[in-house]
Amino acid sequence: MRILLLQPPMLNVVKVMEPNFVHDNVGKQPPMGLFNLATYLEQNSNHEVTVLDSQLDNLDHNNCGKYVFSYKPDLVGVTATTMTFYDALFSAKTVKKVLPECKVILGGPHTSVYPQETIKHEEIDYLLEGEADIAFTDFVNKLEAGEKIEEIPGLYYLENGNVTYTGKSTYIKDLNALPIPNRRLTDYTKYCSILSKRRPSTNMMTSRGCPFKCIFCNRMGKTFRMRSAENILSEIRNCMELGIQDIAVFDDSFTLNRQRVVDICNGIIKEGFDFTWNIRTRVDNVDEELLKLLKKANCVRVHYGIESGNPNILKILNKQINLDDVKHAFQMTHKAGMETYAYIMIGSPEEHEDEIEDTMRLLKQIRPDYAGFSILTPMPNTELYDMAFENGLYDKTHWLEYVRKPSPTFEALVWDKEINQKRLNKHLIKAYKRFYGNPLRLFKRAISVRSFKEFAMKSKVAVKMFLSR
Repeated sequence: MRILLLQPPMLNVVKVMEPNFVHDNVGKQPPMGLFNLATYLEQNSNHEVTVLDSQLDNLDHNNCGKYVFSYKPDLVGVTATTMTFYDALFSAKTVKKVLPECKVILGGPHTSVYPQETIKHEEIDYLLEGEADIAFTDFVNKLEAGEKIEEIPGLYYLENGNVTYTGKSTYIKDLNALPIPNRRLTDYTKYCSILSKRRPSTNMMTSRGCPFKCIFCNRMGKTFRMRSAENILSEIRNCMELGIQDIAVFDDSFTLNRQRVVDICNGIIKEGFDFTWNIRTRVDNVDEELLKLLKKANCVRVHYGIESGNPNILKILNKQINLDDVKHAFQMTHKAGMETYAYIMIGSPEEHEDEIEDTMRLLKQIRPDYAGFSILTPMPNTELYDMAFENGLYDKTHWLEYVRKPSPTFEALVWDKEINQKRLNKHLIKAYKRFYGNPLRLFKRAISVRSFKEFAMKSKVAVKMFLSR
């Protein structure tokens, strides 16, 4: 079979969580999930597979349709988050328009959100939920051979007008058994990040799942599994052979297993890899010795999920951290010589203007190099979403209605019991301006710029931010 895996154009993303000047200017990130599917398929079948990342060349739906028509695949796999579902469905419609006989299968994080309603869209032939790295290849093999696809767990499809579900998918226990993703499937040299001083950049996942229970999170899996240090070093080695200069590790909590981090860092140092990298982790999962080792292994930045500077809000969100943890982690990270990034949310339950000010005061104390602000948005399959109904904030399942009838004008509802959405939007823009408009921070960012491209990217965001209202 000839298979096309598609990263849809992101022209109608639900953007309530963050302002457009952030969302539209972060750089170009590789579709690692599609790379994983394609690589396993390449190595375990005789099927022909190609990846089309519409973001890479700024393709719209019309251009994607032209590519589909010229390539003439037998099957198109479309990835989707709930925030990008409108564009994913539009992509499926485009495929059916130019190649009516082509089958379409939907995957990605959205598949765990209202799958019964999603599969009823006539443009989608199949929906495969969960971690589909292996299951997708099994599905393609059985589809081509005319064998029973109902043996594939996690699959939805319509049969005589009724939804057929083959049963819950399972997590992949041994992540080391998966191949290193083939980044040559697209022009990997075009990927970049606004925060990186080196190009090209890429993303990497060294573990899956998260054992913590924050009330706003709808991650697909809570069962934590990790790849071995040697397996990760093999992927880094592959990236070095490609000439990749910067790697963003997107694990929720990279330092959860301390010894594994030590082994990875020591391997990087021993092999003399020349690249920069950054990680995401929790403030209660680092120590001074580990941070110094990360710095020695060329890690340049640590991203921490802070969310709030108010102890009561942290407790409500079930973050299981305290402000002393936050202050100590940032102090240690700066002492080790690395940059810091603080993730902040506004609009939490029981949060008023005073609590937002607590967060801004905390940022002055911990002095992160970067901060990302967003409005807390209750999402399906989260405790926060259930709380919103219990508190009478919503009188209908608006996300369900969106999935049934996606619209480019859809606006997600926020937690507005304490502060209404209009004021939350103003607080969001104000927070960005207060943080990045600090004269000292502006000066530090200006003198740290290493290239004209970096200057152009950051200047574009800055101008849009200061013009926002």
